[in-house]
Amino acid sequence: MDIKHSLLILLLFTLVTLCMFWFRADKIVYHEIDRGKKNLNLIHQFRNTLKHTQPPSSYSNSTTPPILPRTNLQKHGSATITHVIPKYYWRNIDNSINVQLKLFSAYYDDRFSPEVYVLGYENHEVKHDYYCVLGYQDRVVCSKEAAKRVNVNDDVDPYEEYKIALWGFYYICKLPTSDIPTKISISLSPICTMNSDSDWLPVENREKRAKKAKFGVCVQGPVYNIDNPQIVVEFMELHRALGAEIVTVYVQTAGELVWRALQQYADEGLVDLVNWNLTFVQDSGYVHYRGQSLLVNECLFRNMHSVEYLAMNDLDEVIVPLGKSRTWSDMLPVIEGKGRGAFLFGHTTFTKEYKTIKNELLECRSETGTSLKAIEPPRFMKQYKQFRLNGYEKFMIKPVCSKKVSFHRIFGFVDGYSMYKVPSSIGMSYHYRDPPLPTKGRPTSDDRLQTLFPGVLEKIRERSCALYN
Repeated sequence: MDIKHSLLILLLFTLVTLCMFWFRADKIVYHEIDRGKKNLNLIHQFRNTLKHTQPPSSYSNSTTPPILPRTNLQKHGSATITHVIPKYYWRNIDNSINVQLKLFSAYYDDRFSPEVYVLGYENHEVKHDYYCVLGYQDRVVCSKEAAKRVNVNDDVDPYEEYKIALWGFYYICKLPTSDIPTKISISLSPICTMNSDSDWLPVENREKRAKKAKFGVCVQGPVYNIDNPQIVVEFMELHRALGAEIVTVYVQTAGELVWRALQQYADEGLVDLVNWNLTFVQDSGYVHYRGQSLLVNECLFRNMHSVEYLAMNDLDEVIVPLGKSRTWSDMLPVIEGKGRGAFLFGHTTFTKEYKTIKNELLECRSETGTSLKAIEPPRFMKQYKQFRLNGYEKFMIKPVCSKKVSFHRIFGFVDGYSMYKVPSSIGMSYHYRDPPLPTKGRPTSDDRLQTLFPGVLEKIRERSCALYN
């Protein structure tokens, strides 16, 4: 009996243990499911907050968009960029079917067939057909077929996708005839209903320019929370010395001195200012890199018929000619060739060490000679570079040969054109990032830009000191 009782007790103990384990595991599973549901609800709540956002209050009651010159920012009151009236602003296309559609600009393009490209954002989880509403001087025409939707977020990390509520697209509206509309909008209904006149976008590039600038530059990311004007001055003076005739700058927010510097360059004709005021974005997680994927394509279409060659750089980058070439014009005959629609430049970054600079080259002085302030050593005065074999390359394109671009790549060329990788002995992309990017290999001394443009430092000092004083 003792053995039987012992076995029975052991069996009961085993059953109780198994039941406790099952109960605990089941509780853990349901806890994880519940936590997953809560996280999913938070993500949906995070995205759905955009449903209640409104267009900029300055335009909520306007019936027609303001039409201003190409340099389209005007100062009103405070010097920050949020106090300007832009030619381009975000149209919030109202609807009642859970589709968020924000439109920014529209460009006529006849390289393939008569078409208008409309650029904007939508919530990518909702799939819906869109129809083009074409506005002419004497009539309004509704397209019979849905617009083609082209995603411009090719460089987005898949692991970041869940953060993004709005994705950048451009919508291709095929024109029924060769007659070019003066304005355009997008409707979610095949009967092309319009909520208000403020939904219209002016169609740009309706007329090709008789004379193009040779070289232009797109600043790839919007100016955001920058207070140091010297960053802008360095970029503009270096690129002007290299041969840039027009620099397109998109501005989200800017400090007073940065705004003043940009406006001065705009008044001189070097800078084309565009208000990228993403008022519907409450956090940088709503759109990738504050809209950079859409921005670079907007800049492509904006400069399609304005420049022959368009460089794509951030504010801490510059494409530098090497060898015997001193400027982009010198380098061009070396890299040009049949069928080359874009030029890819390898990337090199710099360490934090600066070349020794005499104090008097950095000092701001008053009329009496009294030192008022010293500017920071320009970033192109850094001494040591480190070459990166892959990644972060930058390019210069022929806009009329390109279909779609991204930060470091081009997605699609006009037939017959392709990318040419420029040898590192002819040209490189110099990156003055702080802190520097991690690299392999031994740093080497480099004073290429200092040798090419010895007078640029003085111009940077003069312009920066004038802003500070």
